[in-house]
Amino acid sequence: MSVSKNKQKHKKETLFDNIERIRDLVSRKRLKKRKVKSLLKKIYKQTVRLEDRYLSFFDDKLRKKLKKILPNNIHIKKHKKDNEFSNTIELLVDGEEVFSRIIKNINETKKSILIQMFIWKNDQIGNKIGKALLKAAKRGVKIEIRKDALGSVFEAGGYGGRGFFESNSGFKLKSISKLIAMVYKEPNKQKIKNFKISDKLCTHKNVTVMKDENLNDHSKYYIFDDKIFMTGGMNIGDEYHSNTNPKKARHDFMVNMESRALVQKFKKRLQGNDVDDFDYGSSFEFSINVLNGKKKQFEIVKKLLELLDKAQKKVVLEVAYMGEQSINDKLIEIAKKGVKVELIIPKKSNLQDDLNKMIAAKLLEATGGKIEVLLYPKAMHSKAILIDDKVSFLGSANLNFGALHELKETNVLVNDADCKFTKKFKKTLKADAKISQKVTSKKRLKFQSLKAWLEYAIGRI
Repeated sequence: MSVSKNKQKHKKETLFDNIERIRDLVSRKRLKKRKVKSLLKKIYKQTVRLEDRYLSFFDDKLRKKLKKILPNNIHIKKHKKDNEFSNTIELLVDGEEVFSRIIKNINETKKSILIQMFIWKNDQIGNKIGKALLKAAKRGVKIEIRKDALGSVFEAGGYGGRGFFESNSGFKLKSISKLIAMVYKEPNKQKIKNFKISDKLCTHKNVTVMKDENLNDHSKYYIFDDKIFMTGGMNIGDEYHSNTNPKKARHDFMVNMESRALVQKFKKRLQGNDVDDFDYGSSFEFSINVLNGKKKQFEIVKKLLELLDKAQKKVVLEVAYMGEQSINDKLIEIAKKGVKVELIIPKKSNLQDDLNKMIAAKLLEATGGKIEVLLYPKAMHSKAILIDDKVSFLGSANLNFGALHELKETNVLVNDADCKFTKKFKKTLKADAKISQKVTSKKRLKFQSLKAWLEYAIGRI
């Protein structure tokens, strides 16, 4: 969204507002170099003040334009690979990488920790993180934990264990939990039968825990000292870690970044401010579903449809749960236009497996096999998309109705083909595709239509 003059008058211009202003200026036929130079100087000062170092947040396209327009500008010359923000973001793949980084971040935190979590299991990993948080609280770190009661449906139900926090979730959620337990049985042999660590956390003077409210927040994120931000699709539980069973550990992604500017931006948007303020021109952006009182903005589906519409050569989707019709229609549309679409789904999903297979069959049929369907042989919980080997879009949002139209979600967009993050993401998806089974006919996708439609209906309740 372009920054209007009216918008600029009524609020203080942020670092990302100024990046978008430069993008708008260099896109005009009559370029005003003086204004561009002035904004570059302002952006440099804002970045150094916030980050204690210079980081370039410009995306590839804008960076190249600026180098061409102002090759001798001192601030353009400072743009190097090692200080491009997209090159400092880390893609964390699977539980071992993710949980070790979470504990490292907790151990190094000096002042504050904020955690938003959907599912938090009372198992080995759940208690290991709990112990690290308790140690942090004892050394004076202020900790705020927001644990959505809606997630307790899966903690006490289909996953065979109990939640790390004993949630007083109410009759409705407990009833749904029992229903899920009847249909999806997935025993967790590593569950711990006491709540000693969680009880100590809940009663510690430096810890605030919100655990009994249904916030409809499916996001998973951590903020350490208001400068380190982690987000992605992973809940807290042994099922994501290979220490329980390497073959059954759920494949998923998280993103780790260090930026005070982005933490500020994220917090502001969570409060319902700048709800639809997607700043173009930056190599990194958030795409967030916001539910804040009367303010509701489900922007993730809009952003994904926009990204798919702009795809020119190839789209790779690795997703655990499907179901959103507008996305299915868009995939069919771009595949018919000649864009190569590669869809990686679990060979056997823990939830809505029949629905996934039915949708994949419909996509194959509608495109005459132009969409390549691949069945990933291991457990998967991914919500990851790569467009034209350049734009990465991933986070907590599944591609089903609930995630895109009813729940709070947090996704990130990284727009840089040459950064370490994109290269690792591309390499991981390529490796996943290599071990997956290619499906050439809808007849090879085994599913029960009645069960698939039932899963679709439940997902819209």
